[in-house]
Amino acid sequence: MASAFETWASLNQDVLGRIFRSLPTLTDRVYASAVCKHWRFVAVQTENQPAELPWLLMPSTGRTFHFRVFGGSTHQENSEHVPVGARFCGSFPGGWFVVQLHAPRGRYALLNVPSGNQIALPDNMEAPVRSNSGIQHSNLYPVLAIHAAVLSAAPTPDGAYIVAALTSGKTNVAFWRPGMAHWSPPLHTEVGRRASWADEMIPTATEDGFMEDVVHYRRGDFECFYVLTSTEFVYNYEPVITEDGALTMRRTCTAPTARMFRGVGGAGAGSIARYLVVSGKDLLIVRRFASLPVAPNVIRLHVVRLQDRQGARYTLNCWDMPPGQLLFLGRGCSRAYTTGVYTKPGGYIYFLNAEKFPGSTTIGYHCSDTGRCDYRRLELEIQRVLPRGPASNCSPWIWFFH
Repeated sequence: MASAFETWASLNQDVLGRIFRSLPTLTDRVYASAVCKHWRFVAVQTENQPAELPWLLMPSTGRTFHFRVFGGSTHQENSEHVPVGARFCGSFPGGWFVVQLHAPRGRYALLNVPSGNQIALPDNMEAPVRSNSGIQHSNLYPVLAIHAAVLSAAPTPDGAYIVAALTSGKTNVAFWRPGMAHWSPPLHTEVGRRASWADEMIPTATEDGFMEDVVHYRRGDFECFYVLTSTEFVYNYEPVITEDGALTMRRTCTAPTARMFRGVGGAGAGSIARYLVVSGKDLLIVRRFASLPVAPNVIRLHVVRLQDRQGARYTLNCWDMPPGQLLFLGRGCSRAYTTGVYTKPGGYIYFLNAEKFPGSTTIGYHCSDTGRCDYRRLELEIQRVLPRGPASNCSPWIWFFH
């Protein structure tokens, strides 16, 4: 007669998969996957189903690894399509990345890691020259560096997608879609006003702070790109294709009417990073603060939701994290997931190193300040469940939506 352990160890894979999917937390799943080899195998198979969580890609000029959040295991990235020494600037579901090939001086491209498909991105930006008589010609300006980039959709043969990037160079925001020979600044939708793009359409470092993050947002027929600055202004760029085929933007600049952050009011001195996250219909701003020397393993994260637009302003309300919510933070790669059922609001927030955007020749990236926190708790103690090294010599770590 089989023992009780043998009976559980040989539980039907479909039944066991349903059990794993019903577990409310990643911690429960990790513990369950450690029961035996069969349970661990089923746990990995369950993770690789459509509602899978991201992996953590750790690029290097040597061997590139990925870390599986669910299961807590590190694997060498076996794909031959990961370029050696590439810098990763953004990611999108389906295994798509915006990469700089052979950083820090290489060209930029869209890369699909599973298939190896590459789509070249331009090196220059084309912008109109302003004159009293109207637009007479355009100039080309080099794109010195792409810091973070997002896609509106996965690349398709019909070219129905747009790339938005935070850049260094003539402008700090640029857009591109298939068929364009160069990046474009956010031009006005009104053709006659395109010459004033530099004055009206671009956030300036002196007035609006530096660029922190960019995200694509879609709700029904409405879609736009949101850009967040260090002074917490939010720029909304809604793409419009004109009759002559030009990619133009309908832009609004919004300033929050209240900064009601969890536990702290005001602009928040000491914050080291800000992120934009789309969670269902909500657009979230997440502000991360530096840990105090007396409490290095306690983190402060303030999450707020933009809502109730009032003219050119939004109201920021403290966000009650829904039950079972998971947030994965990273510039150009933040995502929200809902998994399982909790008995009270809250969930986990996973974060990566929060360094400022590197220069165009940066070759070293610290990757040790990683982890997660339980947003259901008042004190957000850092749980070191992600790798903390080694440091990368070519790229920051990035979430891999495989």
